[in-house]
Amino acid sequence: MGQSILRCVGLPELVAASDADYVTIAQTLAQDLPRLADLRATLRQRLLDSALCDEAGFTHKLELAYRQMWQCWCAQQIGNQPAVAANPIFQQALQAHQSGDLTAAQALYEQVLRLQPAHAQAWHYLGVVAHQGGHHAQAVARMTQAIALDGQQAVFYSNLGPALRALGQLDQAAEAYRHAIALAPSNFDAHNNLGNVCRQLGQFEQALVHYQCAAKLNPANPLVSFNMGGVLTEQGRADLALAHFEKALNLDPGYAQAWNDLGKAHRLLGRLVQAEHCFRQAIALNPRDAKALNNLAGVLKLHGQSAAALAAYQQALALDPGYADGFSNMLFAMQYAPQVSSRDLFEAHRTYAQRFEIPCLAQWPKHLNAREPNRRLKVGYVSADFRHHAVAYFIEPVLASHDKGAFEVVCYYNGTLVDAFTERIKAVADQWVPCQAMTDEQLAAHCGRSN
Repeated sequence: MGQSILRCVGLPELVAASDADYVTIAQTLAQDLPRLADLRATLRQRLLDSALCDEAGFTHKLELAYRQMWQCWCAQQIGNQPAVAANPIFQQALQAHQSGDLTAAQALYEQVLRLQPAHAQAWHYLGVVAHQGGHHAQAVARMTQAIALDGQQAVFYSNLGPALRALGQLDQAAEAYRHAIALAPSNFDAHNNLGNVCRQLGQFEQALVHYQCAAKLNPANPLVSFNMGGVLTEQGRADLALAHFEKALNLDPGYAQAWNDLGKAHRLLGRLVQAEHCFRQAIALNPRDAKALNNLAGVLKLHGQSAAALAAYQQALALDPGYADGFSNMLFAMQYAPQVSSRDLFEAHRTYAQRFEIPCLAQWPKHLNAREPNRRLKVGYVSADFRHHAVAYFIEPVLASHDKGAFEVVCYYNGTLVDAFTERIKAVADQWVPCQAMTDEQLAAHCGRSN
């Protein structure tokens, strides 16, 4: 009671956590006569101004609680079904869901909703089932319905976030996680996932803030250290990232992805021997990790071991034939391999086109831009290397030399680092579009609209 009163009148510093603390506070006050005089003079008014004496405000909140209880009760009476009638069915739905039987869980959740259309939890879990089944738009609609019925459940917002993220709606996903955190500040998953979304949006400092909050909530979870290492690597701070990846591995030595990303950080710092060791550790833990094999191949290429590098690329593509980045990296490596003939190199490029380009041809939209031979042309350049990189040395003079009367230059930057090269290239472009957070489909749609 005393603690509640002191906090309401704005004096939380006088709340004692122990007997010894109480004695210390009393002694301090006894020696501070001006403070005691101020408290005696203002305490009554503090109490009158506090929520304890706000009868109207208290009553309003009480009425809202009554109204909410009444509305919930009314919703449960639809069809003259008592509230408890659907509970066994809902429990069966949860059990089926937890056992991985999504079909049965969906049918049972739908049965609950036929009996109780305002059952927020059933709407929510029906949305989770849809998300797990890959039906993300349907998931968003169902979870949004749950939130409309009960907007005070942090887990509703926390589970809405992944569905929105899967649809590429990153800003909305971030907002969902923020709602979850506002309702439950100690929600580890919401902080960690909000960090992931901020990272995807290129908001690296905000990502670090939320990862740090998650780390305080669960310091023994290696995922947070891994994520922090990833953000620092993307920021070009690989030297700082090392400690976070190593912490993740201290917590979980079998964390294959952490070994892989530690290797990437070492590679960025030019530590090829250490990088190779890390990639081999990752592959030993997960021999089917095509990305780790791709990374190992990249290091072997830099070591001048072209045959071993190509073998690793081929192994990665055997595991994942649709790994476009891995195939592209192999094509690049083949250009420096003395054992690869020009004919073999050409055929490999044709194979790449057959595998990745031809399947997309049927989906190409019809362009509606004017077919005027002499009109000003809009040319788009997509690159992650509009920064201090060999590509920038080559492309910057080209961009600067374009005849702006005849050509409009659009630069789509899908990198994250920004330096003096980035600023100079941005200055010579007619349009600058950061696209790191876009999906391929979103980028293609943006390019189409630009025409």
